[in-house]
Amino acid sequence: MEKTIYIDNKPVRLKSTAALPKRYKAQFRRDYFADLFKIAKVFEGKDSKEMDLKHISYEDLSCLDLDVLYDIIWTLAKTADKSIPEPLEWYDQFERFDLMKVLPMVGGLISGSVSQSKKKVNDKDSSSEELFTAESFSLVCKQSGLTSEDMEDMTIGDCLDYVQEYIDSHRKGTDGKANVRRASQSDFDNF
Repeated sequence: MEKTIYIDNKPVRLKSTAALPKRYKAQFRRDYFADLFKIAKVFEGKDSKEMDLKHISYEDLSCLDLDVLYDIIWTLAKTADKSIPEPLEWYDQFERFDLMKVLPMVGGLISGSVSQSKKKVNDKDSSSEELFTAESFSLVCKQSGLTSEDMEDMTIGDCLDYVQEYIDSHRKGTDGKANVRRASQSDFDNF
């Protein structure tokens, strides 16, 4: 997923791929998903138009680390353009960086990249208490056959869809054999 926004009247390309969590962790030494979930808790239940400090309670504001937002935006920019400089140097090129104007434009890019589009995972299949981290995300992608190059071209949601399809296709039935279904005419038509 890619988009161009304007910051301080300068066009800035942003891109979200499945490699975003790894790039974020490599740069900032923090887990992307853990930071994203903290931010999501603050903005829970708000649409992108309500992502404004006016709509955040004082309790939520105490949980909000603005550095995380700046770091996510830089990582989105770095994913789109590998030649951009280190974060502080990159931010120095802007005289003004209105985070509250940028945030609604970026919110859709982040949430769109994380959401699964094809099908919903059963609640009973996803009841684990384990924390979802960049490492666990990378591990399940690798176990299902995705490469780093594949992840550069896919969103996080695409990867999660792929992993779920992989799991479903390799799940064994009650008779011990893998669940296999015959291709229907609609499967052929979809090619």
